[in-house]
Amino acid sequence: MIMDLSVRETSSLLNISENKIYRWIQNGSIPAHKLHEQYYLNRVYLLEWAAAHHYSVSNPSFNINPLQQKAPLSMALKKGGIFYNLSGVSKKEIFQAAAHLPGIPSCINRKLLNQILQRDSMTPLLSFTKEGIFIPHPRYPFVFSIPDPVLLLCSLKSPVIFTLNCPPAQAFFLLFSPSVLFHIQITTLLTVFLSDAVLKDLILLSAPGEAILDRIKTLEAQI
Repeated sequence: MIMDLSVRETSSLLNISENKIYRWIQNGSIPAHKLHEQYYLNRVYLLEWAAAHHYSVSNPSFNINPLQQKAPLSMALKKGGIFYNLSGVSKKEIFQAAAHLPGIPSCINRKLLNQILQRDSMTPLLSFTKEGIFIPHPRYPFVFSIPDPVLLLCSLKSPVIFTLNCPPAQAFFLLFSPSVLFHIQITTLLTVFLSDAVLKDLILLSAPGEAILDRIKTLEAQI
């Protein structure tokens, strides 16, 4: 695990005082490593921690190397697609349906994908939630030999419980990436963009795909 964020950088990202970051480190609330009298944090773990504790990352461009940003989130979602009324009364049934959606890259074995998704309880692939919208876990990427990231948005016909102590899922994202870096980039943007009330409402209300994509493009233009 690479610790690459200073306390000052973490403070800037979360828009929280450095003193508060230090208190979290001291009481073990957030993982950090001390080197030469300075504390450092891992950006992937920070993203995970921030999402789990409902903190927004205020500067997503800090997390993303612009030289590597070949595919914006909107492009990845356009490649994968937005799917409505996914049917199922359990997580198992929902994942079985999702594993056969046409937006999934053709190189991926659907049977194997379904098996991986069913093991969600052991490897929490969809553990982040923004009031019923689940997004991929940054530490469990789907990495394949594909040219660009592919993102699917699945809206459920009826809410389904995915994870205990979380609200029922009304929608979730599936992400397939050509590298771990792209996985981190997309999950970072998802975490940030889902703090936008307009986008969140569009997804929860199953708005037309064009409206969702347009809102994402608007948010991308603000980075």
